[in-house]
Amino acid sequence: MFNSKKLILTATVFALLIAIPVMAMEGSARFVVTDTVTVAGNTLKPGTYDVKWESNSTEATVNFIVPGHGKALLTLKGKIEELTEKSDSNSLLIMKDPSGHPVLMGLQFGGKKIRINF
Repeated sequence: MFNSKKLILTATVFALLIAIPVMAMEGSARFVVTDTVTVAGNTLKPGTYDVKWESNSTEATVNFIVPGHGKALLTLKGKIEELTEKSDSNSLLIMKDPSGHPVLMGLQFGGKKIRINF
């Protein structure tokens, strides 16, 4: 006999197992910005920032928080890129724009195989 409840349950469990890797991811790290940089059209001044991010897909919401203040100073959208190896430490990917000003292009997180690009 064909048991439709069993088939639906099996299909649901299978779908959840496949979806687990793309479900919510989140993380946080501390970064030190030594020079004023532009990131996604915003200015980020030198200082220490707690960066918290969350994602339900390859897109991430990233919050830059001044330690001790709790409120996000800057909230940005970024894209998660998977790396082949874990990063040794938290690092900023900074490039120069055509006029020579530093632009924050991404964040790498120590011990993780991801980068968030802006």
